[in-house]
Amino acid sequence: MTLLGQFIETITKHSALCSSPLSFLGESHRYGLASIMVCQCLKCFTLFRFTSSEITSYNTTNHYTVNIGAALGQIATGGGADHLKEQLACIQVPSLSSPTFINLERTMGAAFEDTVGKQLLAAGQVERRMAIAQGNYHNGVPAITVVVDAGWSKRSHKHSYNANSGVGVIFGAATKSLLFIGVRNKYCSICAINTRNGKPIPTHCCYRNWSGSSCSMEADIILEGFRQSEEMHGLRYLWLIGDGDSSVYHNVVTGVPSYGRDITKVECANHAVKCYRNRLEALCNDKPDYRSKHGLSQAMMKRITHGARCAIKMHSVTGDIAALRHDLRNGPRHYFGLHDACNSAFCLHKSNLSSGEIIPL
Repeated sequence: MTLLGQFIETITKHSALCSSPLSFLGESHRYGLASIMVCQCLKCFTLFRFTSSEITSYNTTNHYTVNIGAALGQIATGGGADHLKEQLACIQVPSLSSPTFINLERTMGAAFEDTVGKQLLAAGQVERRMAIAQGNYHNGVPAITVVVDAGWSKRSHKHSYNANSGVGVIFGAATKSLLFIGVRNKYCSICAINTRNGKPIPTHCCYRNWSGSSCSMEADIILEGFRQSEEMHGLRYLWLIGDGDSSVYHNVVTGVPSYGRDITKVECANHAVKCYRNRLEALCNDKPDYRSKHGLSQAMMKRITHGARCAIKMHSVTGDIAALRHDLRNGPRHYFGLHDACNSAFCLHKSNLSSGEIIPL
């Protein structure tokens, strides 16, 4: 039963026993978006108080659930106390005060960190049990395959690597669960404002933990995760699936003393195909004559790229590296109508050549 339902049940029972209606006196106190309402019996003058929101406790601190929800909504959408005030002002609803909002942000941040930490450890134990069951060991330590990637606060691809913050993650390939997360920040507003005004920096919770370049954040975060793999989970990340960033692989190979030299890089199919398409685009930029209706048009590049993905998918099952290399190199010839060197398992034209059947490209 909801909080309001419980209150209605209570005052209804009292009204029946007292044979008198109750008068609603209004709101006695307001705490952010939560309110305390008061009713009074007209016969015995008993006061009944109820809150519009339930109370949630965290680390001996009580907060109204509706206030927590409002703060969480702003955190999830990248807003703050001022954004919340503007939104609620449009519907004439009083908002949280800035100190209350900041207090909730800190409380939720600690709760998030605690919850994520427990989930990371639990996911690591599952990955460890699976590695042991499959007999995957490296020098007596269970070994697994992981997927790594990173993102920045500013969208950038091959240019403008000047984001102030970045995040890197490591996932277990078997369970697809998060095993490690790291954040790098180059900016702290409190430090920046006091430095600009020539004032001493006060004691505060400073999140600035990086002074290097933005593009080197990913390599440093992933390296930290690999170094902590045995301490956190009792695992070794022996196979690394990632994008084409060679600095990440170089860092973990040279920076993990216990098993770095034995780590094997597995190229991500998505990034491999993306790089393949980028090379086709670069070829057209270098040779503008190639970009034509019957040449490397956008449609043709899309088809060639799709063929490369199909070849990768097929040979990820067969494990035939030589055949994969051949099919990737032969892809443009196939899509331009030259099928003499095509793989019959890949090309319908060649497999149906003897029957005389004509199959469109």
